[in-house]
Amino acid sequence: MTSEHSDERQFAVIVPAAGASSRFVGLETKKPFVELAGIPIWIRTVSHFIHRTDVSEVVVVAAESDLPVFHSSATADLLEHLSFARGG
Repeated sequence: MTSEHSDERQFAVIVPAAGASSRFVGLETKKPFVELAGIPIWIRTVSHFIHRTDVSEVVVVAAESDLPVFHSSATADLLEHLSFARGG
């Protein structure tokens, strides 16, 4: 690829977040929803990618039962930049 194509969106990011967090013992909250400095881990993760010019799409793979939590913990602006796939 030449430098003249550097503004093209080149790849998608898939964020796996559908697990049961079974190795994450001691907390009632699933790992994606644990907050660091007041921001859920999953939001911190996707925020690194949503405005990159080389990322065409950010897909969060989530358990269907967790989808309402993902949607309620994010702003409308953030959700506008994401796709969700059911997994788990």
